[in-house]
Amino acid sequence: MVRFFKKHPAGRHFYDFFGENVFRADMCNADVKLGDLLIHEGSAKDAQKFAAKVFHAE
Repeated sequence: MVRFFKKHPAGRHFYDFFGENVFRADMCNADVKLGDLLIHEGSAKDAQKFAAKVFHAE
């Protein structure tokens, strides 16, 4: 991804400022342990159920 990012002037400036580690440290948020809003599992599912109960919604 970094090689494509550096082809655009703004991407190159971003890369020069933050360095390569910002890309290495990037992680996906689609992890059940973290709670994924798209698949409705984990912590996100628990929070949605609780909110539905609090607001008397389905």
